[in-house]
Amino acid sequence: AEAYRIQDERTRALNFYGEVVRFHPDNVLVKPSKLAMALIHYKNKEYDKSETLYLDVLSSAPNPEDCREAVDGLRDVYTAVDRIEDWEDIISQSGCTGYDEGDLDTTFFTSARNLFFENQFDKAAESFGKYLSRFPNGIFRTDAHYYRGESYAKLDQLDEAAAAYEKVIDRPVGKFTESALSRLGAIYLFQEEYSDALRVYERLEGVAMYD
Repeated sequence: AEAYRIQDERTRALNFYGEVVRFHPDNVLVKPSKLAMALIHYKNKEYDKSETLYLDVLSSAPNPEDCREAVDGLRDVYTAVDRIEDWEDIISQSGCTGYDEGDLDTTFFTSARNLFFENQFDKAAESFGKYLSRFPNGIFRTDAHYYRGESYAKLDQLDEAAAAYEKVIDRPVGKFTESALSRLGAIYLFQEEYSDALRVYERLEGVAMYD
């Protein structure tokens, strides 16, 4: 099984790992086999099968290393299917140590950002909203407001986009400030909100000069 895994012959590897699990249920290699199978299913985008195997490992009193591998694997699965709230529950229930609020912050944001780059803008906007509700002072709050604005803009929901961009420009000047100002000014011009457009473009001029 290991040889086939290294060669990325996934079907054959699954077959041999499966034989370990079925025919040697008390062997010390059962948990490593299940973890390897779970990872292969994840790579095959068979997320339900991957989740089942990781949860099975966690239910059988794993050692700290296996526990960590299963929880990390479930993070990847739940990120892929936008179920990060379930991963938060796993952390609290599994008894695995070494996770903190920063891990949750990063994972919630990464899940939302993945949706954005997959062009699932409606889901991304919702997921960024969940992130901001869960972590109002989160590590990636400025990024989340910006990408939420971008998502709404892609959906032609300009009022929502403008509100998100306003959150970005309210933050200290950073990597998204100039872009947010430019996009916000364009929205206000399109909506014939000329006083707001002027305010934004004057701010943009100052930021550009600062750069």
